Amino acid sequence: MRRQLAALVGVAGRPVPGLGHGLTHLFPSARMLAGADLSGARLSAATERTLRAFAAAVAADETLLEPGASLAGCTAALTAVPGIEPGTAQEIALRLGHADAFPATERTLGKTVLDPDAGRPAAAWHPWRAFAATHLITAGVSTSDG
Repeated sequence: MRRQLAALVGVAGRPVPGLGHGLTHLFPSARMLAGADLSGARLSAATERTLRAFAAAVAADETLLEPGASLAGCTAALTAVPGIEPGTAQEIALRLGHADAFPATERTLGKTVLDPDAGRPAAAWHPWRAFAATHLITAGVSTSDG
């Protein structure tokens, strides 16, 4: 992931001399990403399409990433972007500060064990599932069977 981000910033970000600490570029804005040639970032075609669609959506409506919307509204707006799946929308919502966001498809969490829609343990963590998810992901705890 870090290599992909570094490559993305390298091809689409604006160079800034003298930043220090290994930093060389500003992270590109949504508008810049939507129109940038990303071929040098070595992303899969699907990832590039999704990234472009997401960047275009954010460039068109910057409120898409504002934490003021409800979790349901946030995830609905995100999944309306081609290529963004519900688990990814939940992960973005978690990063935006939605306390009940739960990226059940995150590999560390084990989808079948903690899927809140399946009545598994995550449902009992409502409305603070994001905190539990963050703790489990950070700790590298695998909760899947097997």
